[in-house]
Amino acid sequence: MKRIAAWILYATIPVAIYLKFSHGSVVWLFIISCCAVLPIAAWIGNSTEHLAVRMGPTYGALFNATFGNFAEFIIAFFAIRAGLISVVRASLTGSVVGNLLFVAGQIGVDSAKSGIAGETTSAMSKIGQLLQRAGSGLDHVAKCTVFLADMKDWAAMNEAYIKFFPPDKRPARSSFGTTGIAQGGRVEIECIATTE
Repeated sequence: MKRIAAWILYATIPVAIYLKFSHGSVVWLFIISCCAVLPIAAWIGNSTEHLAVRMGPTYGALFNATFGNFAEFIIAFFAIRAGLISVVRASLTGSVVGNLLFVAGQIGVDSAKSGIAGETTSAMSKIGQLLQRAGSGLDHVAKCTVFLADMKDWAAMNEAYIKFFPPDKRPARSSFGTTGIAQGGRVEIECIATTE
């Protein structure tokens, strides 16, 4: 039974292509295309897993994480072609791989007048909002990486940063000094959180 269902799904691929170029019913094109995506996604997933095993743990994990988001790349490509830049911007704030949410670096230059503490608070607040929208939260953060334009700001940054986590549930953290941060910021923070 499973094999028959698989062959039916495989058959939807050429049918979807035919409907597209023969200008068939838009409704049927949508339905058949949705079915055709399933075996293609399975092929991509199986291929990347097999290649990742052959590449070893380091390069294999990177390869699998990159092509695991191949569907997002395709959606972004077509969204840009259609002029839907806001869709692409929304997807750039983070990625979900398995049950991990990778939040891209957030800066707090909108609060630059309040110094490093204000920038840190602003960046962490943005991270909290992004996590909440993704169905997670600061209490699910496993790891943060902090980039500082000047390592002398570490103590002031840390004072603002630790207010976002209870003392017994602080995530692992790395801090690095950089030669510059986007938009003249003094701190950028990225994190990895779990989703439920």
